[in-house]
Amino acid sequence: MDALPLSGCVFRSADEVEALDEERDGAGWGSEMVAWCSSPSAAERARALRWRYVEQDEVSTDERRLVDAMSAWRKKQSAQSR
Repeated sequence: MDALPLSGCVFRSADEVEALDEERDGAGWGSEMVAWCSSPSAAERARALRWRYVEQDEVSTDERRLVDAMSAWRKKQSAQSR
């Protein structure tokens, strides 16, 4: 995973957040990484592990809705940085 320029991960559970947390120190993980969580437990664990950005969407298992949410988030971040 160190070779990937990741900007976010989709998590369905707290266990998934836990499993990838140690990878965040790798070279391919940016400071703008978003934890996209489809459950309250995943979002809670990501916040507890101090992920900088945590977005929760109960139905993010719907791929189109998830992509739309990611696009809207990126546009909002881009507008705020201007």
